[in-house]
Amino acid sequence: MPLVRVTMIKGKSPDYIKKMSDSIYEALVEAFQMPENDMFQIIEQLEPGGLIYDRNYGVGKSRSEDFLFINIESDARRRDEKEAFIRSLSEKLAASPGIAPNDIFVRLSVNTVLDDWSFGDGVTAANGFPELRDAPAEKDVTVTVSLKLKPEEAEQFCNVMLPELQKQTRVFKGVKSARAVRQAEDPTRLLFIDVFASRKDADAYFEWRRATGALDLLATLLSEPPSVEIWPVNAGNVG
Repeated sequence: MPLVRVTMIKGKSPDYIKKMSDSIYEALVEAFQMPENDMFQIIEQLEPGGLIYDRNYGVGKSRSEDFLFINIESDARRRDEKEAFIRSLSEKLAASPGIAPNDIFVRLSVNTVLDDWSFGDGVTAANGFPELRDAPAEKDVTVTVSLKLKPEEAEQFCNVMLPELQKQTRVFKGVKSARAVRQAEDPTRLLFIDVFASRKDADAYFEWRRATGALDLLATLLSEPPSVEIWPVNAGNVG
């Protein structure tokens, strides 16, 4: 349920704004997995002095008066999905209405709880759609992965690879939390504790890791096979 807010300098024609809006919508549907017709956009037009920005920071070419901020609030997406969307958005806006890529500033904000949204009628989004309201709630799933690294690989993995892996895991769709614990007595041993919104999300995550080659690379760093366990959180919480 992406909510789009575009902030721009006042003065563009209704046709220009319509083309801009359509391009944003098309990029969301094609590259951001947004359902068709889930179109909610706020177009905010300010006086020239009301939108302040540096002309050159972070881009190769100077920004123009066509510069705009696009803020999109939605549920979480994987890094590759976000990169594909921003690339598609840039291409579509360049084609129609003709906005240069260096004039497009994008911010993606994450909001994953249906109860934080309402489409109207005085109910939350979760209650507003029968298919969401009546569907059986999926239980959180905790996946633990125990690893034993080769002694010569432990420091490199923990100090270089692990921070990036954890960063990627935390933004993967359906991941509610991700932790890694290193054993003090044996620093070659690690325990990953990841909580997913459903078993489907957990399966999708490990399939993605397999497809990227990360699991094959990890296998070369281990001194013994990993131990993986899956725990449905609501099946038996203790304490």
